[in-house]
This record gives sequence, C-alpha cells and structure tokens, in this order.
Amino acid sequence: EFFENITLLVLRFKSELDFALERLQIIEPLCENKIQIYRIYIELYSIVDNTVKMEEYYLKLINEFPNEALIDEKIALATIYRETNREREAINIYQNILKFSQDNIEILKNLGLLYINQKMMREAKEIFEKILKLQPDNSFAKDKLEYLESIVKNSHIMRFQDLLNDEKAPADKKVEIRYQLAQAYFETGFFKLCNDELKNIIKKFPQSPYWLKSIELLVNSYIEQKQTGIAIQYISSIFSSALQIRPEQEKELKYQLARVYLAHDDKPKAKALFEELAVEDENYKEIQKYLLTLEDVRS
Repeated sequence: EFFENITLLVLRFKSELDFALERLQIIEPLCENKIQIYRIYIELYSIVDNTVKMEEYYLKLINEFPNEALIDEKIALATIYRETNREREAINIYQNILKFSQDNIEILKNLGLLYINQKMMREAKEIFEKILKLQPDNSFAKDKLEYLESIVKNSHIMRFQDLLNDEKAPADKKVEIRYQLAQAYFETGFFKLCNDELKNIIKKFPQSPYWLKSIELLVNSYIEQKQTGIAIQYISSIFSSALQIRPEQEKELKYQLARVYLAHDDKPKAKALFEELAVEDENYKEIQKYLLTLEDVRS
C-alpha cells in the first residue's frame, strides 16, 4: 500500500518526486524484497521521464540478480539503449534475455535487426535461420534472409565487378577473384553463395591452381553446414565424371573425402582413405594427425 501511495502521489504531482524518493530511501533498508524496491524506483523515475535514473536501476536489477530472468526490465533497458543509439549495449541485453527465453521470437527479431545495423551479417543470418526453425512460415525471417543474401552478394560482387567484367583480364585472374568472392561468402556465413562460386570454378577451370583450393573450401563449407552426405555425393560425382583428373587432384579429392567421412562419423572409411594416401605420401597435409586420432578404429 505504501508503494502504491507514493506512486500515485508522483503521478498526480510530479513535483513531489523528491519527497517520494526520500520516503522510499527510508523504507528501503527495512524491505527484504530488493527487486520490488528497484522496480518502484524505476516506476517513479519513469513518471518524470528520467531515463538516466531508470537505466541506473535497471542495471542494478540485472547486475545484482543475475539468475533472475527479469525479461520485462531487460526489454525496457534494451529499448533505452536503442533509442539512444547504443546498439551494442542493446545486443548484449537481448543476448542475455535469450539465456532465459531462448525461443522468444520477438527478441530474436530485434536482435537480428540490430545485427544487420551493426553489419554483423553472419550473426543476423543465424538468428533469422533460427526463427525459421521455430516458425517455418515466418515471413519476416524469410524476407530478412533474402535481404541479407542480396546485400551480401551485391556488396562483395561490387568489389570485384570491374575485374570480372574486364575482357582484357586474364582468365586466371578472374578465377582468383571468384575464389576470393567465395571466401568472402564463407566468412559471412552465406554458404550457398559460396558453394555456387566454388562449383563454378571446379567445373569450368580444372587446370587452375585454385581448383584444389576450391575443393578444400567447398568441403569446409559443407562440413560447416553439417551437409556431409551431400559433400560425399558431390566428391564421388567428380570421380565418376568425364573430368580428366590429374594425380595431385585425385590425391586432394581422396584427402577431402576422408575428412568428410570423418565429419560424417564414418570413421572406418575415413581411416581407410587416409591409410591409402599415406602409402603414396605419408606426409601429405595432416594425414598423420588424422591417423593418430583414428588409431583404435578398424578400417
């Protein structure tokens, strides 16, 4: 009743804020419910639009009670941060909320938008993909993923567009640019765009020095996406294609296929391929390290 009365007092007469705060400070040491006390402070300061003091008490709540969810208070604090152009702080608060409410769609949306604003494209993509896992028909998340793919693709292509369109540029240089483009997509988490560029190099430029690098990066991309089954099919299709494979390419394909089998949890096949390669070249890349980890596996 006391808390309700001082709140009503300030609602009617904002000039009585100092009086209300003095009374609250007197009763504070006698009250065991600190959370309630801090909430009253926040409510009083909100009546007079003192966001600085509101922020102070929101932080007291969060820092002194780290195991409490305090979802509403954290959302309010994140809103203050957003409205005062402190998006990094808002991101930290939303991340904290997700520890207590990991499937909160509205928080995920807000966090994803802040990641976009901060040019954190990989993080934004992961957030909107998570929303789609929770709600496969969520049009907001679908639109944002399409938007992200578009801006990332365009921003990277623009960097290399002049060279790609230069008819005088050597073919090897254009392959190098496409590989760099694929790397940029990989680093920002846009694996489909990365895979498309790499498959283009693998199919059209088997003589390029970037062919082997493209195979390795493509495998890394598939492993990152946990699409090892697709990777196995793709590498196997190269072996069975009409493509003329040089000995060093065959060696790299076997090596990468072994890595995929290992990621696919097919350790016997992985070990068999590593052992086959070790007969040809026992020091090829990290064969010995892999064989050591697979020492107890029957191939």
